Amino acid sequence: MKRCSLVALSLAACLPLFACSDDGDGGGGAAGGNAGSAGSAGSAGHGGSAGAAGSAGDAGSAGDAGSAGSAGHSGSAGTGATGGGGSGGGPWSPPGCPRCPDPAPLTQPAGNVEVTLVPNPGVGRGPTLVSFGAPFPRGAVAEAALVRVMSEGRELPSKITELARWRSLTDGAQPGALRAALVQVEVDVSEITRLTLEWGTRSTETLDTSASAFDAWLPISAGEDPTEYPAAAAIHEPPVYAVFPAAWLSDAGLRSFTAPVGQVASLSGYDTSFVGSARTAVNDLDPRVTARIDVTEYEPWLFDRAMTLWSVYARTGDVKWLRHAHRATQFYAAHVGGDGTFDLRAGDLKYAYGQSMFVALMLTGDTRLLPKIEAVATAQTSWDPLYRAEMNFWTERHQAYALLGALSAWEATGAASHASRAREIVEASLTRIQSPVEGWANDDCILHQNSDHEGVSTHEPVCSPWMSALLTDAVWRYYIHARDEASLEVLAALSRFVVRHGLYDGSGEGVAHPVPYYLSSSVYQFTDGGAWADWEHTCDVAGLVAKGIWASRALGDDTAALEGGLSGLLAGCTAVLDYWHRPAGPASGLAEWRLSPPRKFNWWFGTTADLPYFLR
Repeated sequence: MKRCSLVALSLAACLPLFACSDDGDGGGGAAGGNAGSAGSAGSAGHGGSAGAAGSAGDAGSAGDAGSAGSAGHSGSAGTGATGGGGSGGGPWSPPGCPRCPDPAPLTQPAGNVEVTLVPNPGVGRGPTLVSFGAPFPRGAVAEAALVRVMSEGRELPSKITELARWRSLTDGAQPGALRAALVQVEVDVSEITRLTLEWGTRSTETLDTSASAFDAWLPISAGEDPTEYPAAAAIHEPPVYAVFPAAWLSDAGLRSFTAPVGQVASLSGYDTSFVGSARTAVNDLDPRVTARIDVTEYEPWLFDRAMTLWSVYARTGDVKWLRHAHRATQFYAAHVGGDGTFDLRAGDLKYAYGQSMFVALMLTGDTRLLPKIEAVATAQTSWDPLYRAEMNFWTERHQAYALLGALSAWEATGAASHASRAREIVEASLTRIQSPVEGWANDDCILHQNSDHEGVSTHEPVCSPWMSALLTDAVWRYYIHARDEASLEVLAALSRFVVRHGLYDGSGEGVAHPVPYYLSSSVYQFTDGGAWADWEHTCDVAGLVAKGIWASRALGDDTAALEGGLSGLLAGCTAVLDYWHRPAGPASGLAEWRLSPPRKFNWWFGTTADLPYFLR
């Protein structure tokens, strides 16, 4: 089977395709110290989704301010002919690898989506200028002028301004690919109001305004949950939130492609924990619960708390989670220092994230976040992605956040320097997977010395299954924008590593499921306190293997062993989430959905919010 060589990251000859330091805060500062085939004849597989026939959208949870879910987008029934999501509903085929499957949902050149405007308390009656960001799935809209705002069948005067474009990491700007636009329109929002965004017809009604998206933002003390952050944090928010249906947000690929909560029956337990744990993370608790998470401390932010909350909004379409995600991002951005790192943990690259700020820019139009996104990417350039034995520190986690920093800055700006940095990190990852240092055997992971990972005195070759889950999350996001075989190879290899060398039987310690080692290789295995500690990472490692199965199928590889590994990990994930559910907790002053430590919310659900995409 012919595959692209590593050195040919130009991807000139790709294989023809058929129709895997601890959870704590130690280790390293800024100095470095189905599954379906690729879309044949309308297959329902992920590579070639048949295109939603105008999903009815979420019924909507009650949320804050009594918000209701909206009626999903009405796009035409997709043809499902060959994978999804290029300009105007056709597949996007990047140069050099024309049949690398496109994971994007199919889109159409014309359609509409309902948006629900939810005012904060105190917003007055009468015409109000409302500004909000509107995300679009890849390939739906060519330019901002082809978007218009409709109410009861008539077009409203509006100003539509491009915020971001879908781009290709392999061929620059992709034609016909508006990703997000700032929508400004005057409406009466004294109560919940529904508008329709139409795309495909040129707007003829123009609103003359020079106001920015954030001119009218208010302190959160004027809104719902006014004490979520202390007044000293000076968090502001829009007077009106614009809420999109979960089906639309899932297709828009804010972090990855996913599916609304409750849509995949096999993940019902996961989804219940997903939302329940999110409530604990934001202190939305039974009044009898006395313990609260202190979000002004650095610990709850590890593994990107704000981005995890954006994932909850993407899967629920509930204004409650839009509000929490927006506020979390504003708090985080306010603490991005001049060096591009989180000043509550200054200089520590594993707390330096750009993703949540880019999503906030797309959904609110807050362009003040751009220099913060660039600063994070600049800070992450101090990380050397090509592991060498003489290094004193190296982890897959830092590799992941270096890649995400570059990707977020590239997605926001399109700058070639960020694209080049992202490609460098993926290339370095594949190099070390295929060519380990020190003559070590190829274990399908980025082998590095135990001493470099843990700061111990021994030098066994190791990889971290759960930190590799962070890396696969970043590489998957890279693949969405690059459609290259190199990233498929990384995803497939890391999943093979986990299934072959990264799992052990926990039944001897009373855990009746496979659990991931803390560190492992073909010659060395290490647990972090045994099975009861290691099984905490079954969910995120399951997400790694799910992505690897998708990539392996694209490469034409046998996935039977990987599927068996995923089955065991999903069972373990369900068990661990159930174990941490405490229905009787509030009667004793304890949270129903336990998060100890608080960062667990982010590692459980941050890289796994797209599990429904891979399992539906």
